[in-house]
Amino acid sequence: MLGVFLASSGGCAEQRVQQYGARLTPHAGMDIGFGYTIRSILGIVPIALSPNIAAPALATRIRIQSSHIVTNRWRGDGWTEGPHSSTRATVAPMTTAPDPAAPDIRAAFFDIDGTLTSFTTHAVPQSTVDALHALRAHGVKTFICTGRAPSQTPIVLDALPVEFDGIVGVNGQYCWDANGVIGAEPMDPGDVRTILDWLDAHPSIVACFSEADATYFNRDSAQLRAMWGSLGKTAPHIDFIDPRTRTNPIYQISPYIDTATEAELVSLCHAVRGVRWHPDFVDLIPADGGKNRGMERMLHHYGLTRSQSIAFGDGGNDIDMLRYAGIGVAMGNATDETKQAADYVTGSVDDGGIAQALRHFGVL
Repeated sequence: MLGVFLASSGGCAEQRVQQYGARLTPHAGMDIGFGYTIRSILGIVPIALSPNIAAPALATRIRIQSSHIVTNRWRGDGWTEGPHSSTRATVAPMTTAPDPAAPDIRAAFFDIDGTLTSFTTHAVPQSTVDALHALRAHGVKTFICTGRAPSQTPIVLDALPVEFDGIVGVNGQYCWDANGVIGAEPMDPGDVRTILDWLDAHPSIVACFSEADATYFNRDSAQLRAMWGSLGKTAPHIDFIDPRTRTNPIYQISPYIDTATEAELVSLCHAVRGVRWHPDFVDLIPADGGKNRGMERMLHHYGLTRSQSIAFGDGGNDIDMLRYAGIGVAMGNATDETKQAADYVTGSVDDGGIAQALRHFGVL
């Protein structure tokens, strides 16, 4: 299913910008540069290109993994791995010195829960706030890239004394900035009906429904209350609505089920996949969706390439984002699978991991 791009004009879009875009800054044009890299255990080092080479068709990157060397070649807009590769992750030692020259990073994408905000303090560390300010001062675009719906982001944005250039919401399915909606991809209506029928047959299952302007649960439960309580002051308001009374497009459904039940439910649908950032529930989104798709929309909108991006995450729903970004950074508190998908593992959110990684790669 292809994403649907919406015009930024129109009453509904303008209302959403006013409601959810208070911390966003308007789009501004910027120059675009090229950066090709050698990737090694020390991180990422730009290759110096001859001034008369505008855009080489092929570049090579090398990284050391265990006892062998992995080569990767750049073709168009993506890396293809050599025959000896088994995983993309390179976990660099925390004591590694910064690269002597910085990569051409023009956009930074940040997950919220467990990346910007701490699960321990439910706050954004001051080192992260300072790093976000420094990025913007250096002309780097900053974006939220979250599983949260538009109505669930203000409680976090209001606590951050920092502006963002845009937001990739509901795991890449809904993207907007201060000027309006950039791209949106709702779930297939037939799949929504299938999931609703399944929920009717399993009346004890709680699920969250995410629309462009509303987020609500089908019913209450102790499990829901416990999970929501773990978010502390960053927990959004809870509403309970019968989803069958709604007619708006649904971008994500998040039932509180285990992985075995998830597989059963997904198998009943036509085009649905599940991503997780919490063990208690799964986010069901279009099969071709994900944070990487939202990043792609946002980068295209701002005239940037994936090689010019860095992304930070900690959960399973961040894996696609970390693999897509020019530099994918997993927080020290990330899941093992997320760390394996990253180019670099930094410190935890509570230990200033974001600032540390930005310094390591010479972005700051």
